[in-house]
Amino acid sequence: MTYIVDTHIFIWFLDKNKRLKPQHRQILINKGNNFVFPAIVLAEIKHLISIKRINIDFDMVLEYLSESENCVVYPEDEEIATSGILPVI
Repeated sequence: MTYIVDTHIFIWFLDKNKRLKPQHRQILINKGNNFVFPAIVLAEIKHLISIKRINIDFDMVLEYLSESENCVVYPEDEEIATSGILPVI
């Protein structure tokens, strides 16, 4: 299945935060799933790092996404957001 990944879900996953629900963690570690990361997720992470709300290395984020065969960064537009074909986690 293909999922659109929300900023907080991704941050909590990378940070091993206990706020990440076990079912979301299982979805994210399942190699059979594919993940769409809206470009805004990267901008939000960069912003949160710059204002020191999170302590994550942005280069590590980019490396994770570039090395993951089942992840793609995609410009989210109205068509994607309203299509309803991709579940958001």
